[in-house]
Amino acid sequence: MLSAVLRQGLLRGAAAACPMVARESLSASLIEPALTYLAAQGARLRFTTPVRGFHRVEERLTGLRIGNGEIIPITPRSRVILAVPPSAAQRLLPELTVPTESRAILNAHAVLPVPPDAGETPELLGLIDGTGEWFLRRGARVAITISAADSFRNWPEEKLGAALQTDLLRLYGCAPETLTLIWEKRATFAATPDQVALRPKARASALANLRLAGDWTDTGLPATLEGAIRSGIRAAEAWF
Repeated sequence: MLSAVLRQGLLRGAAAACPMVARESLSASLIEPALTYLAAQGARLRFTTPVRGFHRVEERLTGLRIGNGEIIPITPRSRVILAVPPSAAQRLLPELTVPTESRAILNAHAVLPVPPDAGETPELLGLIDGTGEWFLRRGARVAITISAADSFRNWPEEKLGAALQTDLLRLYGCAPETLTLIWEKRATFAATPDQVALRPKARASALANLRLAGDWTDTGLPATLEGAIRSGIRAAEAWF
């Protein structure tokens, strides 16, 4: 996976490796345009509506059982793409092989007393010898990311906060006024050889009218936004 990232990014030159930063938010850049497009195509969007199970006839899905007990019928011409976390996919499809180990990501949100000089401080910084790894700044607000952060799970919050404050002092010359830590305990699949071997392809299910998507499926990339987008494209293309 690392070699794939290098081949498709850094080794193709500056244009391919240039990071893209959402101007306002990921929601404004990706989610809201997608929802607008889907609504314009006549899609019916249901939020906070968990799928509890599938109804099947032979090797086809015929219905989705949702949280309130309602059955959403799947017509013979309908095609279903299941894009949920691996544990949820296996709950719905017990026969499916999925990655079983995960890694945490820690995000910290800091507010600096004054915005750094934009001409001297890039919006995105990577730190190779600190606690935080990526620092994305918008004005006086800084979002910090630590990937594969399980080694920090046993750190007291005060110790972890102090370490990140040291990083912020180094990069921006001031300590934050506030610092909030947010854990995602199962953010990505564990990128080990054994777990990578468990990643299913889009056509992994025996159900003829179902395809899989998600950054944990077999995209050839790590669990990233690029991998998630690629998985959706492959799931759609897998019908043809």
